[in-house]
Amino acid sequence: MEIQRLCENLKEEPSKENIERFSVIGNIIDEMVIYGAYLIDEIREQDPPVSNHNTRIMLMIIRDFLENIDSVSVLAKNGCGQGLMIVQRTVFEIYLLILYIFQGDFDENIVAYDVCHIKQRITAGRYCAKEKSPDEKQKISDTITELERKLSTGIYADLNERWEKFNTSRKYAPHWYQIISNNKKTSLRSIAKELNKLEMYNAFYGYYSRYAHGDLALLYYTCLDNDTFKIKKIRDPIMLNLICTQELGLVSDVYQKIVGKYLTDEHKRKIEEWYYEKRSQVKAIK
Repeated sequence: MEIQRLCENLKEEPSKENIERFSVIGNIIDEMVIYGAYLIDEIREQDPPVSNHNTRIMLMIIRDFLENIDSVSVLAKNGCGQGLMIVQRTVFEIYLLILYIFQGDFDENIVAYDVCHIKQRITAGRYCAKEKSPDEKQKISDTITELERKLSTGIYADLNERWEKFNTSRKYAPHWYQIISNNKKTSLRSIAKELNKLEMYNAFYGYYSRYAHGDLALLYYTCLDNDTFKIKKIRDPIMLNLICTQELGLVSDVYQKIVGKYLTDEHKRKIEEWYYEKRSQVKAIK
């Protein structure tokens, strides 16, 4: 009971008004995720097996984007502002990379993403095989052989060669955008600049990264007038309104790209209506 009391003393208990606000913000972000899932279903309706391999990869990238936004929703509903910053950093990074995939040679960008994923699978497989039984080692070896066969054909072979050259010269594995033909963009910041998102990058990404790297502990250092040291309570709902506003802008940009490539003019009209409806809801948050 003493431990429970101490934990309760450190944890911020939200007011009824804040609990309601957390719920509203979380539900709005939930609806953003639901709309993204709806767009994925609409794309799949056109071709239920999703025969195009590159389309499959893009849908998985979008799914990853939605997964992280869903995590933002869960944290927002519980008023976990600080933890939310770390996830929002990931959301913002995926957002930039999705926009960059759609810019330039879409198919090459997608295959480059796949090549880097395959190389990671091969590396992980070889490491894990060390502790496996002979039968399991053989299964892993067969999988690696199949993956290497894929890397030896067509555009995969070209991009795999670039991956190997980069890895040999730099001594670390490249990101997918570092092995494409237009590979001058060697950092997320340079991608943000090309996408005309540098101002947004400078304003948010670095700030979110500081939460991810754990060097903001003294941001909330407080001394009272009598020099008494005060520890800020945990679960602080910082920046929730701003995050919700930003989330709508990010998903809107991504959804427009998806609709423009895969869906119809009617979907474009619907997404515009959806966006203005959500914007009015976000603006109404107190």
